[in-house]
Amino acid sequence: MRSRPEIKLYLDRSTLTPGSQLRASVALLSRSETPIDGIDVHLQGQERYYAAGRGKAATALHDPVNLVARMPGTMLAPGEHRREVVFDLPASAPPSYRGTYATIEYELAVHVDIPWWPDRTARYTVPVIAPSSPSSGAARAFCTDGRGPQGTALYLEASLDTDTVPLGGVVRGAVSIANLAQHRVRRVELSLVATEQQQGHGHAAVEVKRYTIELQGGAPPEGQAVPFRVALPEDAQPSLTAALVKARWHVEIRAVIALGIDVTLACPITVFRPVTGAPLGASPVAPVPPVGRERRALVWAESARRNGLASDGGEERMTLDLGATSLTVTLEARKAGGLALVAAVAWPRLGIDLAVAERRWVDAWSGGLVAIDDAAFTERFTVRGREAAQVLAFLDPESRRLLRVFDEAAVGDEGATLLSSGTAQSVDELDAFVSRAVAAARALDEAVRRVPPPATMAAYLPAWRAFATVLGGRLLPGEMSIHDGTYGEAPLVLATEWSREGSPVATVVRFPLPEPEGEREPHELTSATQSLVETLAAHLPALEVTPHHVESRLGATVADPAVLEPMLAAMEHLARQLTGGAARGPYR
Repeated sequence: MRSRPEIKLYLDRSTLTPGSQLRASVALLSRSETPIDGIDVHLQGQERYYAAGRGKAATALHDPVNLVARMPGTMLAPGEHRREVVFDLPASAPPSYRGTYATIEYELAVHVDIPWWPDRTARYTVPVIAPSSPSSGAARAFCTDGRGPQGTALYLEASLDTDTVPLGGVVRGAVSIANLAQHRVRRVELSLVATEQQQGHGHAAVEVKRYTIELQGGAPPEGQAVPFRVALPEDAQPSLTAALVKARWHVEIRAVIALGIDVTLACPITVFRPVTGAPLGASPVAPVPPVGRERRALVWAESARRNGLASDGGEERMTLDLGATSLTVTLEARKAGGLALVAAVAWPRLGIDLAVAERRWVDAWSGGLVAIDDAAFTERFTVRGREAAQVLAFLDPESRRLLRVFDEAAVGDEGATLLSSGTAQSVDELDAFVSRAVAAARALDEAVRRVPPPATMAAYLPAWRAFATVLGGRLLPGEMSIHDGTYGEAPLVLATEWSREGSPVATVVRFPLPEPEGEREPHELTSATQSLVETLAAHLPALEVTPHHVESRLGATVADPAVLEPMLAAMEHLARQLTGGAARGPYR
């Protein structure tokens, strides 16, 4: 019986650039003798512009590429048959683009003409990236008035080390403001702005993306340079000029004025794809005196040295590794204005639903609180947790004392945030905060190791710890669960679930399945695998099979997880059948 051949397409490269050559191999898999009248392979690029935004009807269309390769008819014997095609992509072709008002897409369509039988067609998206090029930019200067400061008008002047920035690169420069005495400048903002503009007379550029940071809280000193260094966002696309659309970027400096009109300065930049292996970025136009952030960088480096922390002075960040626990100290802008020193302490999840927060008046009517016999502490903080004994083991007197020395503190299952107002203008000021943060991090690191298992499962701890070792996993005694373990060749999570009231409700066995690579579709569930699922479902409680995991739920706690090995072996076998090996995606 005649059948339609299956089509597969193989490309000699994953992406194209304008001016490059595309070589494709069309594979036809025929299961019977099948006559075909011909094969057409069509490479088409289409540019669309949507005046009302993507998702609406396109108002303008243009095909930058429309190439067809035709192959003669033949009789396909059973088996695989390959045909080679070559397309020369014009150097004038624009790269693929997906914006708010415009798209540029390339598609390779294969059409197999089968006489007296439905034809076979297949379509494949072909990414076309912008060609790489070396930077050819130059340092640029911009200002709000070419004559310089005039009268009492606020005057902004900015410079960029280059007006071309590579993808993955950084925008560097400096800004200064004059005539500040007559204006209440609340803050200075810097934005990276992307625009799209339809080609043709009378079409205005439309802002499509904006990434904003606060460059300066309040007004900088008169005429003093404020440097900036901003990385392009990860989803940035190169600047583009096509038949229907222009995509552009610019740096916008905005002085936000209280009781007045904001003053802005736009600095156009070109975003390009760098030559492979070329270094990103360039040196600033001129050295900046060690003031502001640069001066604070020296302060941070010295404080980090004194306290034994690793320092990234340019980013105003220092870190300390205590093993399972880590400390990160940063300087951040507060929502209410001003700056604050922030210590972030992170540790593996405790699993006890811990929450320590600054007390609010509404907490008097909330439930789930854990009583702490410490008046000074409870006057300021509320404490919640699944089991009081676990919370009290963590919050010993020393931990509670150290939390109180910060202006604000919050503690959760995976870490703590400790904050004090400050500007880090001197080593002594920063040292005072860092020394408190280090002491708190060390105390909390010890507290993490004190957390006991839930009372109802305390006797099971040795067995769970032993089985975690067998699996090579990480035991969370606070909730009695094992993470990052492996059974056979498959990753495994073994966890006890708890109710809001603090009672164990289930033991969950989960084998996560690997995600499909790239845009590949999940595999079909074969009949053999379906039969295996049905067989196991009859023996395993609440078996759940999804594209993301194989999971079974036992409605009770487990004293010794080693007794689950027969279940684990069956589920691991099913997981391997579903994935066909670690390199394959899950079924659908």
